[in-house]
Amino acid sequence: MTNRDGRNPDYRPEIDGLRAFAVLPIVLFHIGFPGLEGGFVGVDIFFVISGFLITGILARELGSARFSLARFYERRIRRILPALFAMVACTGLAAWWLFLPDDLLEFGKSAIATLLFACNFLFARQVDYFAAPALFKPLLHCWSLAVEEQFYLFFPLLLAGLWRLGPRRVVVVLALLAVLSLALAQYWLNGQPQRAFFWSPGRAWELLAGSLLALGAAPQVTGRRARQTLAALGLLLILGSIVLLNESMPFPGLAAVPPVLGSALILHCAAGTWTGRLLELRVLRWFGWISYSLYLWHWPVVVFLYYWLGTPDLATMIATLALCVALAAASWRWIEEPFRTGQTLRGKTAFAFAAIGSGALGGLAALLWLGHGFPARLDPQVRALAAASEDFSPRRNQCHASPDHAISPADACRYGARAAPDAALWGDSSGVEPMIGLGEAAAQSGHAILHFTHSACSPAVTPLPGADPSCTAFNRAALDWLSAKDAPPTILLTAASDSPQFRAQPALLQGLVDAAHALRAAGKRVIVIGPVPTYPSDVPRRLALAWQAHPGTPAEGVPVSEFLTRNRTVLDRLSALQREGIAVFYPHALLCGQTCALIRDGQVLYFDDHHLSVAGGRVIAPQLAQLVWGAPAR
Repeated sequence: MTNRDGRNPDYRPEIDGLRAFAVLPIVLFHIGFPGLEGGFVGVDIFFVISGFLITGILARELGSARFSLARFYERRIRRILPALFAMVACTGLAAWWLFLPDDLLEFGKSAIATLLFACNFLFARQVDYFAAPALFKPLLHCWSLAVEEQFYLFFPLLLAGLWRLGPRRVVVVLALLAVLSLALAQYWLNGQPQRAFFWSPGRAWELLAGSLLALGAAPQVTGRRARQTLAALGLLLILGSIVLLNESMPFPGLAAVPPVLGSALILHCAAGTWTGRLLELRVLRWFGWISYSLYLWHWPVVVFLYYWLGTPDLATMIATLALCVALAAASWRWIEEPFRTGQTLRGKTAFAFAAIGSGALGGLAALLWLGHGFPARLDPQVRALAAASEDFSPRRNQCHASPDHAISPADACRYGARAAPDAALWGDSSGVEPMIGLGEAAAQSGHAILHFTHSACSPAVTPLPGADPSCTAFNRAALDWLSAKDAPPTILLTAASDSPQFRAQPALLQGLVDAAHALRAAGKRVIVIGPVPTYPSDVPRRLALAWQAHPGTPAEGVPVSEFLTRNRTVLDRLSALQREGIAVFYPHALLCGQTCALIRDGQVLYFDDHHLSVAGGRVIAPQLAQLVWGAPAR
């Protein structure tokens, strides 16, 4: 199926068109074009195509007793590595010139993981694919390559071992594995969504869907009308997924079934149909031909664009798309195709190329890691601003709970004077850094306060949708303990309420309100802390880059009018609580004028995009302490 001009009788041009429907939504979604919020399903389409094509090749070789594992991996080397090596090398050069030290260090780590085809596991620990930090990882998209290569590390051996059982048993075993993989992905969505998204066991069913199709698991559809209908349905499922899915929905799991099924229907039925003729259009086939290179090169371009320019306007997005296509066309023409079809990488030469290339690039990446991003490259003021990313609570690891670090109420950290605690703070990670300044204020006035926070865990009375089980247990224990008569009489509640999650999930705001009501019913004085302004990217990075581009010109924060508008629902509910007699503290009243501050008196107020730094916490702590304990001691 290597002939692009259609003269090879095994060549199916509609599959190249389907590749275009996979790669273009991904690229347009990542660049930021509106209306394609589900464009990320292009990866799922690629997985189905890959499983179908490669299983077909393996089945033909096994059926004719020509199967060779060495030859299989030689083909994978020629297909994957030349363009990948070129992209990693060029991205590393750009990162050296553009990235701040922490980002360059992280690039070094991710480059090593990418070359080992293990970056999906690294990124699962580091980022949410849809969250702001993902925009500073130019190799993030390589997670899907890692999933494929992990699959193909074991699948050929599995298929060869099963082959002697006969076609029917092979299909039954692979179908069972696909069902188990889908069930695992759906299970992981409830508490460990990063595993469901990035880990290969939760994605294997998508590749196996293509494999089962290649092995004849689906009955042949011979009726012309039925083929027309099923192929059109497949395209509609794909287009519907691209338009209707979005990043707030649990994914993959069952939500990935429509694009996977749509891809399978097209592969099975589209040949000779109207849908097939649409996919055979020259322009779509051309994008299919360059799809691998376009996928490789587009994401680093997008990352560096956002890194320096922020959110682009329409003209910038169009120019970015043109640049991505030009790079992809050049990569396909002068790197991908010559190595794939030529005689350069054959036999032992291919494996030597893989080892030497990976070793050389991995060694350079290790230097970036071990050199801590080489901060000496940058102006001292730029380094100082970027260093604010380290201004988080020194007690965060000790006092802040997480799925991997349970803290019982009896073991809660105490801040302030050596006195019986008369207040407690219950919340998510937004409360960690303000506790430093609050504890200092408590110590000055002879008071003490307890610390109850858990990562990604807004206070709530009932389980929050999609929350980790540890969050549910933490909230239940905190509510029970804080409601007791001998618990501190004043309870502060805090949550990262200026966030897309709060706006997308009303249950989070309702949980906060319910917690306030429950504590008040238990006889406690309740203070709810309002939203802290947040940003689409890390504030220290934003300030450092602004200074590097225009020395002496600080970056500006969000206009207060924009902050108030996007938080209108939250602020209205908090006003309602005030009318009920529950106290509310508004951090934005101290942090914002016409715009909300990013830096004050030389101190950066955030250590990332939404957490106040220790310095930022100290800005709001005195007035919050006065609300909790009254006038400070003299």
